[in-house]
Amino acid sequence: MLQGLGLNRLDTLNTYANWEKIEGRGNVVFSNPNASYTSAKFTLPGKYILRYSVEDRTLLATKGKYYTLMDEVIVVVEEDIIIEPIDLICKKDTVIYTTSDFALVDWKLPKINSPACSEGIFNIEQLEGPENGSMLQVGEWRITYRVYDDCQREGRCSFVVKIVKEVKEFEVKCPEDIRLTLPVGQFSVRVNWDLPKVFSVCETGFRIKRVKGLPSGSVFGLGISEIVYEITDECGHREICTFYVVITFPIPNQEDGFGSNQNLEYIVSVAPNPAQSYFSVETVLPATGKTTLSLIDQLGRVQYEQQEWLEAGATRVACSIGQLPKGWYLLQISQHNIVLGSSVLLVE
Repeated sequence: MLQGLGLNRLDTLNTYANWEKIEGRGNVVFSNPNASYTSAKFTLPGKYILRYSVEDRTLLATKGKYYTLMDEVIVVVEEDIIIEPIDLICKKDTVIYTTSDFALVDWKLPKINSPACSEGIFNIEQLEGPENGSMLQVGEWRITYRVYDDCQREGRCSFVVKIVKEVKEFEVKCPEDIRLTLPVGQFSVRVNWDLPKVFSVCETGFRIKRVKGLPSGSVFGLGISEIVYEITDECGHREICTFYVVITFPIPNQEDGFGSNQNLEYIVSVAPNPAQSYFSVETVLPATGKTTLSLIDQLGRVQYEQQEWLEAGATRVACSIGQLPKGWYLLQISQHNIVLGSSVLLVE
């Protein structure tokens, strides 16, 4: 703002006032150049000389008999300091599909694409949205970050995470694999299961067809049986559902001679399986001593037996079975008449 004052014979003069630029490289625009109190805008930075003048026309009527008073003021206009914002690269808006009402979401923090100032330190804070790595409900979530430094620069960026619950047009849930141990003295057991559960948007319904294996309620002997269903609907959807029925012998123990596969401590790995003339067994033995490896057929008869003195710990045994009849066998590893582990072997 600019304010000028003219005095003559102790009277204030402000009727015939005028502001004007005397020097300066840019233009000066006064809001009211004929007012003693006014404002000015400068088009360029630099040094300016402005003149304020008033005239006294109150006493004398001729041009040669009135007074003109004037004064000058120097105004220095500085350049504006432009602070560039910090350039940030934020995660793009994302849509996440889920079959439940929630989804676990995480993301990378904004990437800073500007050089550091003299201190070389950027500070980052989250202004809006859930924390990184949150479990978010279905809906839209806006995440906003602010980055600033000691040079009074800052930058902001936002992105949106949208969680959408996906409704499948066709979905099949298979039965779980069924694992059973034969009752003592029996060589077969009856097995039941539910049909695959099906969801279809097709109004005409769906069809379940068993394409491999025995039906539910059948009698199964020792071995692994594959059960396969084909599920289709009139809208063109199709899915194959597969699960297995695994029947094993009971495992003898030291107290009563019989036990359960659920209490095995030592895992037995067999390869190749199916086997033809040879296979190898890998396991972990609790103690050093004479170890017996047996193959038992579906009638409970020992068809192959091999004994070796093995050290405690991880071990591998190679077995040559020659012309052993084809079929499923229960493989057992024992020490001191205690069965340590078992597996099922198919001989082709």
